[in-house]
Amino acid sequence: MSYTQIKMTNKGKRYKIDDKQYNKLESLLFHAKETMTNPCIFHFCSRICDTDKFDKANFATSLKRAIKKQYSSIKQESPNILFAYSVEHKFSTAKEINGDYDNIRSMFEHKLSYLHIHIYIIADCIKCNPINFPNYGRKAINSISGLDTTK
Repeated sequence: MSYTQIKMTNKGKRYKIDDKQYNKLESLLFHAKETMTNPCIFHFCSRICDTDKFDKANFATSLKRAIKKQYSSIKQESPNILFAYSVEHKFSTAKEINGDYDNIRSMFEHKLSYLHIHIYIIADCIKCNPINFPNYGRKAINSISGLDTTK
C-alpha cells in the first residue's frame, strides 16, 4: 500500500493518506468544480459517543436529511452537497479531544480513547450564504444519532 503525505495545517502537520483514498478525494473535488456553480468546502470533526446508535450504513442518508432539515427550519433552500468522511480512532489527551490545541501537551498526560469521524462537505452555495453553513452543518451533524460535539 502506498501513501501520499499532505500538509494539512498552517503549523505544518502532515498526514499520510492512502493513494487510493487520495485519488477518490481528488475525483470528488474535480466533480464538484465541474458540476457546481459556487462550491465551498467545509471540514467537520465529530465524536462518536455511542457506537450502538451510530448507523454508518445509513450515514449518507442521515447527513443529507439533517442538512435539509436545518435549512427548511429557516425556510431556505438547502444547498446541493457532496461529501467524504473517514471514521478514525486514536488515543489522545482530553485537551486535544476538546479542541484545546494551544496548551502544551505533557507526555505524561493521561490518554483517552477517541473514536471520531472527519466529514468534508462540499456545498453549492448559490442560494445560501457560505458563512452560515458551518453553523447549520454542526447542528445537522449533532442531530445524527450517536454523534456529538461537532467542531
